Amino acid sequence: LGHDIIDTGLVPVVVDEMASSNSHNGANGNIFLTAENFAFTIPLLLLCITYIYFKLLPVYVSLPVLGLVFLFLQLQSMLTKRNVRLSLRELDEGLLENESNTLNVAVKKKPKGSPSKRRQKGKEQ
Repeated sequence: LGHDIIDTGLVPVVVDEMASSNSHNGANGNIFLTAENFAFTIPLLLLCITYIYFKLLPVYVSLPVLGLVFLFLQLQSMLTKRNVRLSLRELDEGLLENESNTLNVAVKKKPKGSPSKRRQKGKEQ
């Protein structure tokens, strides 16, 4: 019937396979508190939070606070982009240094003389 009895040594435990296989339930098996239901409630929550924010705080206080939050988020975004650019620049410099070392090793291994002189030597022989 979908039930398994597991003997744990002390008390037999009944496991319901149907209940554990339902992926739409939350972590605790709660059918109401799921990620899908939360996603559907986000617009209503934002509307209620915005209403309460402007209802409880006067406009001359709430708008500057929102402006400061916006400026802070912009500053944080600019700093993050700058840090990414700096790390990429360091990575590029490291790659260039590695490539130049590789080319230096390859140049050291080449036989002496220019390619045109080697061709001339090959024609003479």
